[in-house]
Amino acid sequence: MDGTPLSVDTKKAVALLAYVVSRNERQVRDRLCDLLWPDSTPDRARATLRRTLSALRSSLGNRWVEADRNFVWFDPDDGVDLDTHRFTDLAQRDHDHDSASCQSCIAHLQEASALYRSRFLDGFDLKGCPDFDDWMLQEAEHFHRQIVSVQRRLTESLIAAGRLSEAIEAAGRWVDLEPLSEDGHRRLMLLHAWEGDRTAAVRTYRACVEILDRELGVGPLEETTELYEAILEHDVPPAPARAAPAPTVPRTGSVTPGLVGRDGEMQAVGAVVGRGHGLVVIEGEVGVGKTRLVEELAASVEPSEALVAVGSAHRSESGVPYGPIQAAIRDALADQTTEQRIRRLPDAVLAEAARLIPSISAPAVSDPNDPTAKGRFLDAMAALVGQLAPTTVLCIDNLHWSDEATLELIAHLTHRLDELGIVLILTRRPEDTPADHPVSILVEDLADLGTVIRLDRLSPSDVARLVTESGIAELDPQTIYERTRGLPFFIVEYLAATRAGHTDLPIAIRRLLKGRIGDLTAIERQLVTTLAVIGTSTDADTIRAVSGRSEDEVVASLDELIRRGILRESGTELDFTHEQLREVAYQETTLPRRRLLHRRAADHYSHRHDASRDPAAMANAAHHRLLAGDEEGAAALAVAAGDLAAGVFANADALSHYTRALALTPDDPTIHLHIGEISTRIGDYPQALTSLEAARSRFLSAGRDAEAADASRLAGDVYRRLGRWELADAQYEEALSGAESDELRSVVAASRAYVLHRLGAGDDARATAELARAHAEASGSKTALAQAHNLAGLLAERPEERQVHLDKALSLASDPRTRIAALNNLALLAADTGDLDQAVEYGTVALEEADAVGDVHRLAALHDNLADFHHRAGSEDESMAHLKQAVTLFAQIDTQPEERSPAIWLLKEW
Repeated sequence: MDGTPLSVDTKKAVALLAYVVSRNERQVRDRLCDLLWPDSTPDRARATLRRTLSALRSSLGNRWVEADRNFVWFDPDDGVDLDTHRFTDLAQRDHDHDSASCQSCIAHLQEASALYRSRFLDGFDLKGCPDFDDWMLQEAEHFHRQIVSVQRRLTESLIAAGRLSEAIEAAGRWVDLEPLSEDGHRRLMLLHAWEGDRTAAVRTYRACVEILDRELGVGPLEETTELYEAILEHDVPPAPARAAPAPTVPRTGSVTPGLVGRDGEMQAVGAVVGRGHGLVVIEGEVGVGKTRLVEELAASVEPSEALVAVGSAHRSESGVPYGPIQAAIRDALADQTTEQRIRRLPDAVLAEAARLIPSISAPAVSDPNDPTAKGRFLDAMAALVGQLAPTTVLCIDNLHWSDEATLELIAHLTHRLDELGIVLILTRRPEDTPADHPVSILVEDLADLGTVIRLDRLSPSDVARLVTESGIAELDPQTIYERTRGLPFFIVEYLAATRAGHTDLPIAIRRLLKGRIGDLTAIERQLVTTLAVIGTSTDADTIRAVSGRSEDEVVASLDELIRRGILRESGTELDFTHEQLREVAYQETTLPRRRLLHRRAADHYSHRHDASRDPAAMANAAHHRLLAGDEEGAAALAVAAGDLAAGVFANADALSHYTRALALTPDDPTIHLHIGEISTRIGDYPQALTSLEAARSRFLSAGRDAEAADASRLAGDVYRRLGRWELADAQYEEALSGAESDELRSVVAASRAYVLHRLGAGDDARATAELARAHAEASGSKTALAQAHNLAGLLAERPEERQVHLDKALSLASDPRTRIAALNNLALLAADTGDLDQAVEYGTVALEEADAVGDVHRLAALHDNLADFHHRAGSEDESMAHLKQAVTLFAQIDTQPEERSPAIWLLKEW
């Protein structure tokens, strides 16, 4: 949608969209409920349909899918391009004439052929929805029959037009789509014979015999065998329009052509590396050579000059915190010298780095709830990267698929490149990162700090030089340029096919890639399929574990795949030489085989010795468990991944994992509670209240009253932030009635006492505050005692009394939120008593610690308070800087438009 993949959190939303769009007529809501939620009660199915529709329409920008009380329908506008409708129109178009060689007809058939890339909704399925599966199968068969007809007619039309080399391509795909069609095999045999390639014709016949025997247990028809014998005897009928035989192509030249047309870019990057520090951003479309430029750089840098560490982000890992940076560092640490260098770092730095790199043996990791831990973690990772070598060249490929935590660490590194001796090289696709994408925003912010290189397609002269250097100079460079439009990846693949001896050079790059994979042995194809299913670069041990092959088989086959240019090595990890190879390999794998491999991959990642503290491993396990069809197992792993992501301060990633888990198990109240807590922290109050209410009602239905009380407490906290004191009081009152522990009673009573104070109920507030203190003492919880003293400090009338209670709260506070509250309240007290220097000091410490927690509303309030302190002290520049930060953060707080309240701007103490 609008140039980016549609993002929805549930497969049912995708299914709903596919069904409504494909049917292209009004769909009765009850029919959709029966189709997608057959095991639910009617009321529950209708409620789920409403939620799914809401999420889908929101993802679509409230366009195209419309609904009323009874129907749901597709309402396209001029901007909608639907491949199935376009394909059907082209496939059925009739020009009402007898000319088989009509160029317009051929063009329409070729466009239809290009639109059909695989079976309808290939690889998509819904568990427990048999009617939807039946519909999907019927649609797939319908479109399959159409594409077979298209390829048959296209083949005959191209033959009639004398375009035999293109007819070979069309007939080859006809046979791929319908391998039991002897008509297709015979046409392909005859075309090869007409082109003078008797070997290819014989190979086609033998493939036909093999598949008929394997699938049907029969031999070929007599006319097929007769054609085969005629080809052997050079006795075939003449071609309608004889094409000149293809020239013999010498099989010489390097396996990988040299880097052409990038001299200026290499010099620019080399200058930064030579300086020993700096930032380079390499931009360009898919296939233009960004990764190749990085590879050439890595090969050109002498180990004595710098260490090059490369990490690639992958689409399937977009929610994995710090994924590409973790991969780059893990690869660099395989070198013994590098390992020895990092051992010089202080134990405290190694302990923080061990959060992300479990292989680092270090002392115990500090408590992630420590409010200063995030800053120490980012500093430690920067120190680790800088310590890898005197000059570390850190390359992050495919930045457009990186998670927010990775982008945050990159931003942190950019301000220390000179100090640490780091060259940071980033690659991204602008077409995948619109202006409001986090990567685009980051690159724009960093543009003045480094060099931005935009890679364009190669010129005709560059293509001619590439052809010459490949050793296949007999090919016409202009023809290659016209077919590839100068895209380096397509050029390289075209030349590789020619060098391999193919006479039926493919026009569609997809078929070229598919052919390269089809030439592999059974074991090699299995390993390629395994790596495609894994979805990211990985090591040989992981490929072996997931594939189920022996170590000897894997080692030998991987060496051959690297030699053939299917895979490439990057340190200890392996990956496809290009992303399009991965896509072809994955789509050519059957659904049962994919699920088996996804299940093995999930088991491998979740059973690794460090999985319990490795967010990447747990996120990968959840991803593969879902694709294996185990939604319940995927949900549990997604929750674990969310917990681990939160542990390294990747709150956006944590929320993404929890949301994904909720889509799989929508009735789990604990996940609703997690989402409510994080939504409160990031200032999304409508979502927080919705999730907390869902958690509370489900806890109550399950008889889990204590957990329901906790959900009510958290909802009370949200209403308190919004200044809706009556609603907050009602939530706290309900929480108190269900609380079962003295600690929870104390925390709730303290919060309620403050609300009563704001409502003007002074006597009730003091009585409730005393109740909070009594429960805190009974519980023995330092956190509860700290909160009770913090409340007493807020309610105390004399400054001396407030000081005593707030100092006590600060000394007892172990929970970062209670400590931040005490620091903020002490700052306000100092300002009220005229000690503005002390107020600024307390407020600054509170702000630093709050930044680690990521509570947007309280961060805004702290900036607002500091702006006031500096203003009163006469420091107008500092005051204005904090005020701007406060305004920006307050604007991020989300409330319902009809409930916009100035109370969110008035938060001062808590």
